[in-house]
Amino acid sequence: MRDAGLRALRRPNFRCWFAHLSLSSSALWVHWLAQDWLVLELTDGSGTALGVVTALQFVPFLVLGPLCGVVADRYPKWATVVATQLATGLGGLVLGLLVAAGAVELWHVFAIASLMGACNALWQPTAQAFVPETVPPRDLGSAVALCAGSFNVTRLLGAGAGGLFIGFWGTGPVLLVAGLVIAASVWPLLRMDRAALTPGPRATGGRLVRGGLAYVRGHREIRLVLAVVGVVAAFGLNSQLVITLIGTQEFGGGPGQLGLLGACMAVGSLAGAAVAATTSSVTLRRLVTCALLFCGVQLLAALSPSLWVFAVLMAAVGATQLAFVSTAATYVQFATTPVIRGRVMAVYLMVFLGSRPLGAYLMGWAADTWNAPVAVAAQTGAAAVLTVAAVAALRQRLDAEAGPDPEPAVPPKGSPEESPQGNPTEGRPHV
Repeated sequence: MRDAGLRALRRPNFRCWFAHLSLSSSALWVHWLAQDWLVLELTDGSGTALGVVTALQFVPFLVLGPLCGVVADRYPKWATVVATQLATGLGGLVLGLLVAAGAVELWHVFAIASLMGACNALWQPTAQAFVPETVPPRDLGSAVALCAGSFNVTRLLGAGAGGLFIGFWGTGPVLLVAGLVIAASVWPLLRMDRAALTPGPRATGGRLVRGGLAYVRGHREIRLVLAVVGVVAAFGLNSQLVITLIGTQEFGGGPGQLGLLGACMAVGSLAGAAVAATTSSVTLRRLVTCALLFCGVQLLAALSPSLWVFAVLMAAVGATQLAFVSTAATYVQFATTPVIRGRVMAVYLMVFLGSRPLGAYLMGWAADTWNAPVAVAAQTGAAAVLTVAAVAALRQRLDAEAGPDPEPAVPPKGSPEESPQGNPTEGRPHV
């Protein structure tokens, strides 16, 4: 089982990708923690301001998502990934220089968070669509789970070390180092054997945005996945904000305690990644089960009586969140034909990340109005209720629709620029 879960690492190009992702993700966790702490320093602990800066990181996914998907499908993915990572690292360096010079203001943090969010909005669908180019189809499930696990497990290094570094050196030097590491993470990409990559066909012609949206509308199972992902992401998946709000407001923690909480969540994510990487199939039932388990555990964490109980429960939150995110992403990857995968993943990320700004702002506002545990518990409970309601409503609607579900590898009618390529049933998820 262990060998099956790690089999994607046999591929040299995937190992380069995994090294890049691990470096970049570790530095991003450090940056996000330092950025959040900087906002608290500039605003005397305002939860609303913290919610705003978190929201600004995800607004670009909502606004630019479909266009970023077109870029991912039309242009070389490797080059796009390199360019966006260099730009992201530059944003971190600029913020670090402003802090080091004593010239930083809150609007600087908001502006740079927005710009780095725009780079991330382009990087994410491109990266999601690039992973299948580094492995054969039979290793895709392992690759997706390992990537999801890497992003979460690097919280152990990034958030944990970031909290200690901030305590020793302050936010300015930490932001500078994080920006340098993000930019340097392109080095493993430069070492890839680009001739050994297996890129899918590039999208051509007009109406590419409309073609991606039409594909999603024509695939009933993907619509159901997006509905579940949307409600859970909007009201539940703001783990860094949960840690910061409850850790500081309820338990009076500082950077070290926040780093510890992030590390606990990363340990749980490691366990979730280990299970996800060895799973050979994904189902809608499994997706909904993971969503409800995540909501239940986070609800218990919000009601923790002590910091140590909260830390243990955040490990469970990390495991269940990783299982949910990995299942959703793998399902959509398998269900989508390569020529349109970038646009479909852009729609997925638009829902997954673009729905979070509202939830982040509401959570910060509720924490300031009442308290952090009430804010987190209320929104997590709402996520669970809305998940059940969305599944029930969509299931009833889907059962009433006539006709078989379209094959996932065949674009729906209305996207004439697409042409089926390869085996039309290859990679279809188990439902």
